[in-house]
Amino acid sequence: MLNILIIIFLLICLIEIVKLVRKKTVNSPLTKIIPENIFYYFYLATLIIIEIVLIVVLILNLIK
Repeated sequence: MLNILIIIFLLICLIEIVKLVRKKTVNSPLTKIIPENIFYYFYLATLIIIEIVLIVVLILNLIK
C-alpha cells in the first residue's frame, strides 16, 4: 500500500516538473516578494529533491 502511495506522489512530482520546465513560469503569489527567476529555480530544485527522496524511499521499501 505504501509503495502505491509513493508511486502516486512520484508521478505527481514528475508531472509538476514537466509542466514547470515547459512553461518556464511559476504562477504563485510569492513571486511578488521573490523575483520570479529565483523562485522558479528554487521550486524546480525542491521538486527534484522530493523526487529523489521518494525514489530512495521506494527502493529501500522494495528491498525490505
